[in-house]
Amino acid sequence: MKALSPDANGLSRAATAPGAGRAHRAGMTTTHASPPRIAGALLTTAAVGFIAVFSYLAAAFGYPDVLDRPAAEVLPALLGGGASLRLVWVVYAGLPLALSLVAALVSFERQSWVFRAFGVAAGLSMSAGLARWSTLQWSLAEQWAAAEVAAREALSARFDGLNLVLGNVVGEFLGEVFLALWLVAVARSLAGRWVGRASLLLAALMLVGSLRNVTPLVQVATDVTNGLLPVVLVWVGATWALRWQPMGRRAESPPLAARGG
Repeated sequence: MKALSPDANGLSRAATAPGAGRAHRAGMTTTHASPPRIAGALLTTAAVGFIAVFSYLAAAFGYPDVLDRPAAEVLPALLGGGASLRLVWVVYAGLPLALSLVAALVSFERQSWVFRAFGVAAGLSMSAGLARWSTLQWSLAEQWAAAEVAAREALSARFDGLNLVLGNVVGEFLGEVFLALWLVAVARSLAGRWVGRASLLLAALMLVGSLRNVTPLVQVATDVTNGLLPVVLVWVGATWALRWQPMGRRAESPPLAARGG
């Protein structure tokens, strides 16, 4: 049996086998199958969870249209939803954390740490924005129920301030910009595939839509993004979970030519 020798690029012949080539073309690196497969399954699960929770909030709380309503309407409705609605908001705030974990698990060949940081920051930003509903806004809703008219004016101002800072700035603008930049890396890693093209389109729409609080002209981009986002995330997750071909798998069993016949 011949010993495997490095080729001109310093990789063993086994590492340049067809399976390894697919891994390189995917733009991702790993030494075993677990991280990308786990990340794909986690991303798919989180995206499906997003669809389920978003649908529930739309039916039970009028979300996201409720974001444009005054505190006098929103806070009583929030408290009226009881413990079940609060629990749903807790779950909704936790779903973006799955994205942070996915970003930490998946490594890209080019500027990997930068794109990992974008993905982690996206999840944390979105989670911080959504968490206000089951915590700070919930506290305001409890105070609102027993507050006098003068006190309610102050509560209303705090409600609007939380929506502006944690909602519009942190959760929506920063979260969507960071997610869009991470999706650019995903698109590059899946270049040549329709899922990669869809990821790039989604990233572009998300960057444009992140400015909707500055100008209403880009609201259509956000409307398209809301429908496209879970579909693309499920598609990307399924691609990683089901079709990933890691470099290390081929290295364990070199082709016959490398074995010397």
